[in-house]
Amino acid sequence: MSDRPRASIVITTHNRPKLVRRAIASALAQTLGDVEVLVVDDGSRPAFPWETGDARVRVIRRERAGGPSAARNTGIAEARGTWITFLDDDDELTPDMLERSLAAAERSDLPAPVAAMSAVTVIDVDGNTLDTLVPATLQRGEHFFLERRGAYGRASNSLVIPTDVMRAIGGFDDELAVFQHDDLGLRLNAVASIVALAQPLYRMTDHGEPRVSARGAAIPDDMEQTLAKHPEAFAHHRDGHARYMSTLALYHLKTGNWRAAMRWSTRAVARDPRQPRVWAYAAAAVGGPSALGALRTVRRSIGPSGEVPWWTLTKRRLRKYSRRLLAYPRAFVAWPIAWASGALIRRRRPALASVRREPVLILSVYREGNARTVARVVADAAERGWEVRLWALDRPHPSLTAHTVGSGRGTRLPLLNALVRDDDLDRFEWVVVVDDDVVLRAGALGVLLSVAEHAGLDVVQPSHTARSHHTFEISVRRPLAVARRTTFVESGPAFAIRRPWAARCVPFPADHEMGWGIELDWYDLAEQGACLGIVDAVAARHLHPIGGGYRRDRETERLERRLRERGLTALRDVQQTLGVWRPWQRQPPWSPGNRSRSRP
Repeated sequence: MSDRPRASIVITTHNRPKLVRRAIASALAQTLGDVEVLVVDDGSRPAFPWETGDARVRVIRRERAGGPSAARNTGIAEARGTWITFLDDDDELTPDMLERSLAAAERSDLPAPVAAMSAVTVIDVDGNTLDTLVPATLQRGEHFFLERRGAYGRASNSLVIPTDVMRAIGGFDDELAVFQHDDLGLRLNAVASIVALAQPLYRMTDHGEPRVSARGAAIPDDMEQTLAKHPEAFAHHRDGHARYMSTLALYHLKTGNWRAAMRWSTRAVARDPRQPRVWAYAAAAVGGPSALGALRTVRRSIGPSGEVPWWTLTKRRLRKYSRRLLAYPRAFVAWPIAWASGALIRRRRPALASVRREPVLILSVYREGNARTVARVVADAAERGWEVRLWALDRPHPSLTAHTVGSGRGTRLPLLNALVRDDDLDRFEWVVVVDDDVVLRAGALGVLLSVAEHAGLDVVQPSHTARSHHTFEISVRRPLAVARRTTFVESGPAFAIRRPWAARCVPFPADHEMGWGIELDWYDLAEQGACLGIVDAVAARHLHPIGGGYRRDRETERLERRLRERGLTALRDVQQTLGVWRPWQRQPPWSPGNRSRSRP
């Protein structure tokens, strides 16, 4: 081993000799050979014995236990590696953890310095996966978990940081007994970017033994310290600040501190009253510790007997109905802003609304009852000389017979494939798919494609209005925006793919019915040079809930399997906005008039 190895792995342990041996073995099994392993024995009784003669391992003894933060700081002071990472004595690293993390950090084009953070797999004692926590990439100057992108908390255990940066920010806060990574991440992200790896490279075992992070009495005090240390970061994130305070209130309630729970839950509601979660926690605080006990009793009696835990089901329902309710005032506020944005776009960029005559193919599967909305799209296409191919699920509607290629029952993507079978899609500049229950204003598709061409977008969708049935918040229309470059475009209710990418995407994969998860394939296209985006200058209203009339269970199972294969927990993990084109900007910030780079 060299005088300064590439990386130091700091393992802290206290009275768990059997577990720490497993952690050491995983550290020594790294494919990155030039590492040192520092085992910080934090006052174990008896002292941790290490008999092997492996020169890569050093045991550092602390006679008095000072907690995980103090033990890690001892490791930081002794580390010789250029990079440093930390491993709890009850967890493990995958063999390629350091090699992958360092490669990602060193080749990243994020603002330097760059740290790395990989997904964390939570497993039981039998090795079964209980959860996978996938973080998101953060640029220097952002605010770690407050950005509300990806998973943090336990996922922060996988951080790999330049040792000099770790020392410059002062290491861990010795005063914090639990949730130390919240504070560390906020300080780290202020001076360093963090590149995320979707691969699970850190294994956390849910073994049933006591964890330091489960010390309920210490949690609220340490959370209050984190709030006091980072007022500017919390001030930038209204929703994250409110969620943090409501969680703090709940921990106070769990420890029986009713008055503190009331104080913090009231502050959370005042900070952001839009969140159902803060109201729910405030209601629990009003009820006091006895109400929390009753809630636990109900959860124990209801949760285990069903497939979905009671509280999980309750949260889903609260989220669903509160979103529907809030859509009305949101739409009321959004409409004049959207109108003003549209007027500004038309005045400053009139070329975006110009009629486009290039070859375009429109595809749609429709029910007879939705013929009126489809007829609007057909009329729009006829005005521009575009080709339209329709498939009728029941009877072809008389007004659409001329464009109806086939009829019969089936599912969405297989029927769309039937509309383009054996066709050369490279003869079309765009292939557009529109569902039969989406409302677009006259001329909207022309504007959609025109904006996409001006913005250099290859896979694109219109945004959703506030009252549209939608699944992802990223797709809702943003005020004062022409278009956004994103890492995500959803497979409905309308999307367009530009030549030559259309030939790569269509026909669609044969195993899909609704298209859930096909967005992951489009996410991969971005790595090959395609430019994905959402056009806010065009807003659609989806009239019905997502997935109605389809076998949701099979599609959900397929989507979850594909996510697990990539180490992801949800499609939200691949959703990022990379840039926004404003009406007053002559060119989009990501591609100033240069389309050549998005061609394969």
